[in-house]
Amino acid sequence: ILQTNPYRLADDISGIGFLMADKIAAHAGIAAQSPFRVEAGVKYILNRGALDGHTYLPQSQVVEQVSRLLSVEDLLVENAITSLQLEHQIWREKQAEETKVYLNLYYYAEIASAKKILELLADTVDDGGTDWDKIIAQTEIHEGIHLAEKQRQAVKEAMTNGLLIITGGPGTGKTTTIRTMLEIFQQREEKVLLAAPTGRAAKRMNEATGLPAQTIHRLLGTSFLAEDSRSQRFEKNEEDPLDADVIVVDEMSMVDILLWNSFLKAVSPGTRL
Repeated sequence: ILQTNPYRLADDISGIGFLMADKIAAHAGIAAQSPFRVEAGVKYILNRGALDGHTYLPQSQVVEQVSRLLSVEDLLVENAITSLQLEHQIWREKQAEETKVYLNLYYYAEIASAKKILELLADTVDDGGTDWDKIIAQTEIHEGIHLAEKQRQAVKEAMTNGLLIITGGPGTGKTTTIRTMLEIFQQREEKVLLAAPTGRAAKRMNEATGLPAQTIHRLLGTSFLAEDSRSQRFEKNEEDPLDADVIVVDEMSMVDILLWNSFLKAVSPGTRL
């Protein structure tokens, strides 16, 4: 295998990336124009884009970056992209004037995440004609706070919708809004889980709300396959979802698409997020 295609090293062995595999291939006498080399270069550029937060790159950008990296003609890169698509390693999608190139991993994670978000958005909660204005006013008195109209609206939305995004700069009242929500959820004896992408963010969340918070990885239960210590998986998923009425995730901008997709799989229908 290695004599034919040393670039398999980059795919199959942790710690050997494209650049190291490329050096090994050069020593093994693999031609600079080898289709194996160009295909590996395409995947390298797409993976590098993913590290910058891009689930896809425009094909024109992929062709330009790969041809510059490998010093090969654009046509060879275009042929490599077509071959990778035929081998079901990448996904191409034309939108308006742009052709998007995804690694399959990120394409399917994005599709699954979007589908689950739509399901959560469609899942409204029957509040039985609850007077939320009255409940919010009582909570304000109990907590000694006064909410702005947008904050009150956010609290109402959280009580009746499957998915809510709260966003805003520092000092705009996000924490106060969430604390009000949590107080009402606790009054109604709903089970709430708090999570954040990092230990530091989880600790800040705990300090701000007074409730226990944990990392998303810990919430999902990270484990490794016995036969492969590098193969991480999560214990919580569609078959064994998180036991909660409400889940609050802080610092969402730090969560990448793969972790987000794994997290959403563990959110069962009827849980508010």
